[in-house]
Amino acid sequence: MSSGGSESPSQGTTVHGSPMSNESSQDRREVRRESHKKVEQRRRERAKECFDELRTLLPTNFEIKPDKNSILLATIEHLRTMQQQISAERTQSQIHAQQTAMMAAAASQMQPLVEYRAAFHLCDRAMALVGADASFWDINDAFCSMIGYADAELKSLSIMNVLHPGDIDSFLSLAKSLLDINNPSPNAMFDCKILSKGGHHVLCRMELNALRKDNAPHCFSINFIPM
Repeated sequence: MSSGGSESPSQGTTVHGSPMSNESSQDRREVRRESHKKVEQRRRERAKECFDELRTLLPTNFEIKPDKNSILLATIEHLRTMQQQISAERTQSQIHAQQTAMMAAAASQMQPLVEYRAAFHLCDRAMALVGADASFWDINDAFCSMIGYADAELKSLSIMNVLHPGDIDSFLSLAKSLLDINNPSPNAMFDCKILSKGGHHVLCRMELNALRKDNAPHCFSINFIPM
């Protein structure tokens, strides 16, 4: 026992700033360093795995094992190429969609014409579409049967070739008056003789309907009614 009643620290007791306290701090720092090293090692290993996998996915053929920068640059170039391809495919798809829509619209507009042509050719009345120059534009089957010509034969002729010579002047005069834009009535009837391919005459009544386009003479729709 010391004088004055004070006691000295017993042997082995830890006191702040003692060697034992310093050793504990060093141990903790060492543990943290080791833990950080392990985390960093795992990060580097994972990064290496990712770069290796990325290298195998790239279409680029590397002559030697590339470094990380080469892999990243090749990846950027590949992504740019893919982006351009996707953009081109999207543009092509849009063009195709527009073309499809235009074709559908055109088909819709042509449907009445298709139906008209079907009715024209199936009609049992002899009919022809004749241009302002008197050439045959279209002929239905009934007219072909009436005068014995094939469709292709008539389309190489004009109506003057099948009209009786005595009716040509009357037809020309009537056609001229019908195509006159000042004529209030574009319709007229005309009795005439049609020459068949066999050489005999077919007496018929011709119903002429003058058709104008953009306020100008265009063609005739003609019905031939045997008499």
